[in-house]
Amino acid sequence: SGLTGISANSGWTDGGTNVYTSTTTDNVGIGTTTPSTTVEIVRQGSAAPLMISATATGDGNYLMVASEGNIGIGTVAPRGGLVVMNGNTGIGTTNPAAKMNVSSTTEQLRLNYDSASYASLTTSSTGILSIGTNGTTNFKIGNDPIPGYSNFWAGGVATPDSTNYGWQIKNDATEVWFNAASGGYLA
Repeated sequence: SGLTGISANSGWTDGGTNVYTSTTTDNVGIGTTTPSTTVEIVRQGSAAPLMISATATGDGNYLMVASEGNIGIGTVAPRGGLVVMNGNTGIGTTNPAAKMNVSSTTEQLRLNYDSASYASLTTSSTGILSIGTNGTTNFKIGNDPIPGYSNFWAGGVATPDSTNYGWQIKNDATEVWFNAASGGYLA
């Protein structure tokens, strides 16, 4: 048996390569004799309550929940909530292509001051970035339908055209236009 020091009626079953609780309603406690959920780990002293390591001396180099509650992935020294070292992090994607990759067909990022005051960033299917506050789009950045120009425009303009935009910059930086409808040109 793979179990040592545990009596036959202990609530544990040795199933060969697996050891498990004998009933599906049992809870497992580490550092506690009264676990309140399926697995509960209670910190002892100042040691990290959970570490998953590559080797016996890895000290939580895969995953660590530090004693102060910070979580580290790929680091043994997490500081400030959640720390992910090396590799990419994805939200809404299983194949993140950058350090932080958020994929959604709706608002991708919201930064709140409180529940009523926030800024948001959203990218459209054509790559236009909308920046808004409190549910209103205030600013957009994207490609202009005129080849060779990039566009920055405000508020209610759904899609810019050759007469309806805010700032337009020629991609080789030789021209800067402001509101083409009124003919503003800056060298």
